[in-house]
Amino acid sequence: MLPVLRSRVLKAALLCATLLPGWLPAAQAGEEAPLARPQQIPADTPVADLIPELARLPELSASQSWPLRPGEPIRVVYPLAQRALEIDPYGWRYSESRQAWRMHAGQDLVAPEGTDILAMLPGRVVLVEPIDGYGLTVVLDHGRGWQSLYAHLSASTVAVGDFLPAASVLGQVGQSGRASGPHLHVELRRRDGERMLALDPTPLLDQATRLLPLAPPPLQQAQGLSATEP
Repeated sequence: MLPVLRSRVLKAALLCATLLPGWLPAAQAGEEAPLARPQQIPADTPVADLIPELARLPELSASQSWPLRPGEPIRVVYPLAQRALEIDPYGWRYSESRQAWRMHAGQDLVAPEGTDILAMLPGRVVLVEPIDGYGLTVVLDHGRGWQSLYAHLSASTVAVGDFLPAASVLGQVGQSGRASGPHLHVELRRRDGERMLALDPTPLLDQATRLLPLAPPPLQQAQGLSATEP
């Protein structure tokens, strides 16, 4: 093809692409592009209250709910018996099915199937059952409205009503529910009036990671106590 003719054919093709909607990329042919990721990550996220009847039960005693006493910092045990291979953090995640950004209200800790899962804090087991999306789920109540949630388990070693010291094994990593591979989805929750909120667990889990060489860490060290304190 002669250079002049080739140039004319190219210009005609470009003109058709400009005039014919069918030649345009989808986002330019009338479809809306995905919204930009929200800039701010909230410190807490409203979530479904899986055991609303707990709001009407008596509080745990101070000894059972410790170390969640007013004015005392929270120290948690790392929730896996080994360091996670990968981490999908708390924050915004784009949902293709909903075509919208949604909050991922916990952390996903990728680990081999069967890895032991540890209680982050001492607490009473209040739920052990499959939950839509979460798969086999265990929830611990720590008193004063605090809960921790462990999801996508392959199996659980506890029953409702059990009281677990921190670092107790409560189940094993799996991929039950909507999970693309073996991992633990973990949340730290707090009741706020009629609402249940999932808090960003990142600072606490980052701190707990530094305790991992002790895994499972001695209870006193995991809770910030010296061996001589009661």
